[in-house]
Amino acid sequence: MIDDYKNNNYNNAVNKNVPYYNYYQYLPNHSKTNYSAANINKYIRDGLGYTESVYGNTLNIKKQDTSNVSKLYGMGTYLIYAESQYGGNAILSLGLGRNESNSGRSNIAISKNNGYGQGAVDSSPFGSAYGFLTYQGSIYNHAQHFVTDMYQNANHDNYNGGHFGNKQGGWNVRYASDPFWGEKKQRLTTIVLINIMDFKIITIIS
Repeated sequence: MIDDYKNNNYNNAVNKNVPYYNYYQYLPNHSKTNYSAANINKYIRDGLGYTESVYGNTLNIKKQDTSNVSKLYGMGTYLIYAESQYGGNAILSLGLGRNESNSGRSNIAISKNNGYGQGAVDSSPFGSAYGFLTYQGSIYNHAQHFVTDMYQNANHDNYNGGHFGNKQGGWNVRYASDPFWGEKKQRLTTIVLINIMDFKIITIIS
């Protein structure tokens, strides 16, 4: 893919003759999903297989077979609430959170209730990461501060478009050094979709 970017072509793409539009990669984060909290909770429970939450630290999920536990369990209600209060699309927030927190199972997610790696820097990711009293607290912080106050705010230095995007435009310009970060968020967001309830009927939040 790097070679394709450099040469401005798609020669190495597995679908170069059948291109498709990465819908969620270019959907503004200030949009309203048509999924409900119940839909999201069902996906987390039945689609991802997480049937209970987890507390303490990652040692708790390494000592035994606990593949069914995640901080994401039951978070649908809070993702939808954050969307309604602060404007961060719940499905996009879920997809981003899955990537940044190993689907709610990273050490930062479990030990610090931080579902987005907020505050973490490469030199000391755990030490610098913010801690929250509850996991939903990090969901609200993401929607209010990272979405609305920063990356969706046209007056903020981090603003390059309200979508995840790539290195040419969108969050990916400043949010992550990985040039394919936006595509990875799109992938984890699209996996959420069971019947693409959002396609062509999304509501943009003003």
